[in-house]
Amino acid sequence: YQRRVHGGYFIARAEMSASLKDLGNQAFQAGDYPHAVNYYNKAINAEPENHILYSNRAMAYLKMGRDYRALKDAEMCIKLDPTFPKGHYRKGLALKAMNRIIEADTAFARANALEKAQADRSAAASASITPTTATLSSSTSSSSSTTASTSVPPAAPRVAVPSCATASSSLSSASYSSSSSSSSSSSTTTTTSSSNRSTAPSRAIDIDVNALSSSAEDRVIYQ
Repeated sequence: YQRRVHGGYFIARAEMSASLKDLGNQAFQAGDYPHAVNYYNKAINAEPENHILYSNRAMAYLKMGRDYRALKDAEMCIKLDPTFPKGHYRKGLALKAMNRIIEADTAFARANALEKAQADRSAAASASITPTTATLSSSTSSSSSTTASTSVPPAAPRVAVPSCATASSSLSSASYSSSSSSSSSSSTTTTTSSSNRSTAPSRAIDIDVNALSSSAEDRVIYQ
């Protein structure tokens, strides 16, 4: 399974065949078909079961006008891999060059059928992957929505806040009642009780102002 190459080194058959095939392809692209055939010959000697090498050499023979050799290589390619479309296509080209039109049409039809079958298999494989991806994305989105719904705290309850007018009205009523009580006591008390009377409304005002401030803070938070 190994061949000796320059300098006494050993490399695997497949590696040497691939290197020789690349050299043959470069020669073919440069239009040097005889050297391309030479490289393909060496590659086939290293790996005779590789059907692609026969297909490539058949095309090089066709460029050189050696139709019979091209036909034999195409038939060998088909023998090694009957499902390879290019093998049938090369056979069709060789038969057409030999004016065997009916046989060439059959080979071309077979190549087209194999090419279409390969395209259908590729499309089916792509279609089978797409629903799986959609299902995964759907499950991911549902799990994320569930997490979001469980992590959001419940909304704070709305608190009925009295308006400023209501607070002011209550403040005025408190002040007015305090003043009335102060005036009624002034007719029956001394100068000392009048000083006590002046401090009582202040405590009532302080309490109502604090209640108004608390209501304003509640309105900022909950509305």
